[in-house]
Amino acid sequence: MHPIVKRIVSIVIAVFLLGYVGYQAYLMFYSSVELETIQSHTVYETLDVQGVAIRDEKLISEATDGYVYYEITNGDRVAKGGTIAKVYSSESVALVQQQIGRLDSEIEALETLQLQSSAGRTDLQSINKQLDLLQKEILAYVRAGEMTEAAACREELQQLLNRKQMVIDKSADFSPRLTTLKAERASLASQLEASQKHIASPAAGYFVSAADGYENTFSYESVDQITVSEVSSALDGTTPPAAADANCIGKVVGDYVWYLACIVPQEKLSLISEGQHFDIRLPFVTDEQVPVTVKKVNTDVRTGQAVVVLECSYMSEELSSVRFEEVRILLKEYTGLYVPDRALHFGKDNESGVYVRVGNVLSFRYIRVMYYDETGHFSICEANVEQEEGDTRKYLSLYDDVVVEGKGLYDGKVVT
Repeated sequence: MHPIVKRIVSIVIAVFLLGYVGYQAYLMFYSSVELETIQSHTVYETLDVQGVAIRDEKLISEATDGYVYYEITNGDRVAKGGTIAKVYSSESVALVQQQIGRLDSEIEALETLQLQSSAGRTDLQSINKQLDLLQKEILAYVRAGEMTEAAACREELQQLLNRKQMVIDKSADFSPRLTTLKAERASLASQLEASQKHIASPAAGYFVSAADGYENTFSYESVDQITVSEVSSALDGTTPPAAADANCIGKVVGDYVWYLACIVPQEKLSLISEGQHFDIRLPFVTDEQVPVTVKKVNTDVRTGQAVVVLECSYMSEELSSVRFEEVRILLKEYTGLYVPDRALHFGKDNESGVYVRVGNVLSFRYIRVMYYDETGHFSICEANVEQEEGDTRKYLSLYDDVVVEGKGLYDGKVVT
């Protein structure tokens, strides 16, 4: 080989070796890592069961020859003798009444707004806060596909926007709008025929516009004596619903308190006892957490299963018509630092922890795990660890930047 060629080859090899050694040294002493900021997170230890709703329900049966127009909606409170519905000769007449009802609501809102304005009770900051919350609520409904609920917020949104306009523009006057609305109402009222019949509530309570045939399957007064076989038969369809009443226009749930009777397997009974307070979720009905108390636990000695009766005094439109539902009991709440599995390492004493970046240097932080989720592959760790005397170790804190991806990690390593 020619000496010049040989020298060039030697130089190339030397440069390559120097570059390789330099790169390895860089990886060892100064390397990039992927970071994730530690956030607070809440999870629950849950128990999923099947349940049946038991209420004090009174059916409303009325013979009607026309179109039934409901004056109230599901979940609304109604007094004994209060009007539930009116019967009109046709649907078109009922629609006129519905339009009048909407106009009355808007007129009342504008008149109330003018009174508040004249009294000086206006707070722009409060209005903006309410608008922000309402817009988030509407967005949540839209994302969940609950368009009826989203549309129901329209009136409240319009009222808040009107209030904001009056605060910003002191000369704003809704008198012309009121005049127009009242004229429109008068025109519709002249077309309205008198209702053929008023349907009154037989008792005070919550109104529900439909019956499912299970209103009298279980005794509300004897809910403490309910058995596993009774609930199981209803849940698996062995107990059929009562025959439909053609004249039934709804029912009234006549008490604030209602119950969910749930079948709990033997191996989970140690987690539940009478008198305990839990929150539950009905995942296929609402995202709300509903507070309940364990009223009764009746065990079947043959199967080892038990029917757990949950007492509830909270009601909403969604809850008012449930009967057979999946119930998620939130047994225990864990709130702490969310740490993904890929951030976990072991320290010199073989205890688990993570590496956090402090400036451009890595520092090992210990953790105390409260809850581990095998499905999600993450841990919930204590946020403010109470250290024993003599414990000088450093623990993970909220908003620390932890390493979730990196090579050759060690305490004191310089990183980008």
